[in-house]
Amino acid sequence: MSKDADGNFTVLCTVCKTPFKVYPPGLEYVRIIQQPCTRGDSIATDRTCPACDTQNTIIWDIEHK
Repeated sequence: MSKDADGNFTVLCTVCKTPFKVYPPGLEYVRIIQQPCTRGDSIATDRTCPACDTQNTIIWDIEHK
């Protein structure tokens, strides 16, 4: 996963490994994590891979200080 200059992220499909762009659900969601955080403020979104149609779950989180 990498963050683009425009604030979007490129992730790899969990099945075919094709890269595709995902967009955060809000400006405060600045990172993608593997499991929801313990603070309970993560948001999970499902995105379909454009190459193989696999549903990928993206878990977004805010920056905790």
